[in-house]
Amino acid sequence: MHAGQMTAPQSVWKALPWLMTLILLASLTFFSMSPQFIPKNHQRQHKRLFGSAAARPRCRIEALGSVQQFYDYFRNLEYQCKDLRVFGSRPFRTDGIKYVCLDERFALKPHNCTVVSFGINYEWDFEDDMDEFGCKVHAFDPTMKQLDHQRSPRVFFYKLGIGSVKGKRKIGMNKDIDFFEVDRYENILRRLGLQDSRIDYLKLDVELSELEFLQDVLRSTPHLLRNVAQMGIEIHHGYQGEGVDDKPPLAGALSPTSTFPLFWSHFQELRCHGFRLLHVRSNGPWHEVVWGRSDHWLLGSEEVG
Repeated sequence: MHAGQMTAPQSVWKALPWLMTLILLASLTFFSMSPQFIPKNHQRQHKRLFGSAAARPRCRIEALGSVQQFYDYFRNLEYQCKDLRVFGSRPFRTDGIKYVCLDERFALKPHNCTVVSFGINYEWDFEDDMDEFGCKVHAFDPTMKQLDHQRSPRVFFYKLGIGSVKGKRKIGMNKDIDFFEVDRYENILRRLGLQDSRIDYLKLDVELSELEFLQDVLRSTPHLLRNVAQMGIEIHHGYQGEGVDDKPPLAGALSPTSTFPLFWSHFQELRCHGFRLLHVRSNGPWHEVVWGRSDHWLLGSEEVG
C-alpha cells in the first residue's frame, strides 16, 4: 500500500458523515411535504400549493362550433324546478322579473336568506319582493344618482359596480357608457363580511359587466362560488351585432373576442363548479338565465337529478 492511501473501511468511515447528512435532508424534505406533519393552520395553503390526492378531474371546455350551438344551450334545462317562483313582477313591466327556485334542494328559507343584487337602475321590484319574502338584500348600482343608504330594515344600497378590477372604469352598453366606481366580487364580499357566508341568490343585470364578473371569479376566486345556491344573470350576448353581420369591422360571432365563445366557456366552467341550468327566459335579444348549485353536481361527483 502506498503512503497516504486509505483502506476501503477507512474510505467508508470518512464518507459516512456525508451519507448521514444526505439521508437527514431527504427525510426532512419528505416530512415537510406530508400534510399530516404540517400544522393545521398551514394545511390549507399546503393543499393549494401541492394539490390533494382526492383532487377532482380538470374541467374540459368544449370549443364552440356555431352560433346555433350557443343558442341550443338555453333550450336544454339540466334541472326541473318543482317550485319556481316569480319575484319582481309588476303590471305592464316585465324587465325586473326574476325567477327563483324554492325546491328543498336549495334551502332558500323565508326570514333566513341573503341576496346580493348587482344592477338596479331605479327598479326595485325584485329587491322589494325578496325583502318581503324575508331576505336580507345587498343592492349595488354605480349609475344611480343615489348615495349609499338603507332602503328598508333588510335592504341596503351601495353606489358601486361589479367588475374585474378595483377603481373607476367605463361600464354600460351602446351610448350609455360612462366612468363609474367598480370593484371585484371578492372585495365586495369582504366589505359586506360575507366572504365565508351563504349567498342564497346572486343576481346580475349589469349590461355586459357580467362577463367581467365571470372571468374574474372563475379564474381568480372560484372558491367563492361554493357558497352561492342560485345565480340569476342576464346574458348580453351578441353585442353590437355579433352573429348577425360578420362583415368588417365586426370580428364575427366565433372570433376570440366575441361574446359568444367567451360566455360559452364560462357556462361550461360553471357546470364544473356544480351549477346546473334550471330556467331561461328571453328578454329582447338577451337571455335571463338561472343556475342552481349543489355539491352533488360538482365535477367528478355523482349526478343527482
